[in-house]
Parts: sequence; C-alpha cells; structure tokens
Amino acid sequence: MGETKKIEGLQSQLKEAEEKLSKTFKEKEALRKAIWDMLNYANIFVVLLDSEMNIVLINYSLATKLGFKDETEAIGRCWLDFIKPEEHDQLTTIHHSLAYEGDHEKYREVINDIVKLSGDTCTIKWFNFTVNSDYHLTFSLGIPKEFPIQVTEESVRSYYKDVLAKDRTTIDSLRDMIVKGTKTPDFCKTELGGKFYGE
Repeated sequence: MGETKKIEGLQSQLKEAEEKLSKTFKEKEALRKAIWDMLNYANIFVVLLDSEMNIVLINYSLATKLGFKDETEAIGRCWLDFIKPEEHDQLTTIHHSLAYEGDHEKYREVINDIVKLSGDTCTIKWFNFTVNSDYHLTFSLGIPKEFPIQVTEESVRSYYKDVLAKDRTTIDSLRDMIVKGTKTPDFCKTELGGKFYGE
C-alpha cells in the first residue's frame, strides 16, 4: 500500500513537472515569435547570412524593398545577387572577416548599395555582427538612406548595444530559428583566397 502511494506521488510530481516544462516551452516560443514579429515588420532592414552568403533569414521590410512579395521568397537566395558586381569582392571580404575571423569592430558599420529585382539601387547603412561562430552566421541591421529623420544611426547603435549585445534571448532565438535543421541551397558559393567558404 505504501509503495502504491509513493508511485502515485512520483507520477503526480512527474505530471506536474511535465506541465511546467510545457508551459515554459510555450512561453519561450511565444517570446521568440514576438521578437521575430517585431524585427520582421520593423522600419529597419534585417538579414542573416550563412557561411556562403545565402540568405537564411530576412525581414518583410527588406524582402519587399528588394522586390519580393514577402520574406519567404528571398530565403536561400545569394546575397551577392543584390550587390553591384564591382562590390562583390569587398562584400565577400567583409563577410569572411565577420564570420570566420571575428573581426567585429573593423566592419561593425558599413555603407553599400543594394540592387533591387527591378535593377534600381538603394543605399543602406549596415550594422553587422556574428550570431554564431560555429555556423559562421552573420546578422545585419540596415537603415536606408531615404529613411525618415526619426530613425537615426544613433538609435540603431543604441538598439544594438542595449538589446542585441546584452540580451542573449534575441540572439539565441535568431540562432535557434536558423540552426534547427535549416539548410539553404548552395546558390552562392563564393571564393576567397582560393578556398570556398565553409570548406
């Protein structure tokens, strides 16, 4: 009789622990979704590139600026498709430096043009950093030159320092969204110094 009560007690504790774990998981997923929803429709551009400069995450604002109907259409595309050919070497060097050498400060802020599907260009100021050194992911926040005056470079710097640099939840949620089984097509193998990225 005593053994039965012990087993029932353990089963009850296990069920309670499972319910708490499930609730915590749901709260964590809701937080991830809220963070992404905030970034997806923000007035700033967001792009996450893999080791070979393929787009693995892009927000709605940037995707539609490039000429896609939504953010899903741009996933897997080579980022260099949206860069002027004469700037390809410069951008691959920057990406390699961020993703492989951890040279965050040198290329923390970069200005370059992006080329839309229509062929028109747009000048963007990018704020760059590495999300995960094991996977060589680089994350960039961008402000278009024609942005309204309310969005300033200083406000993005402040956002970066206060949220992304200190809040691991944002970085972890971005990493988890990408790393969990997502493999992008190999549209964009770029060569630097005779070696392909990721080899």
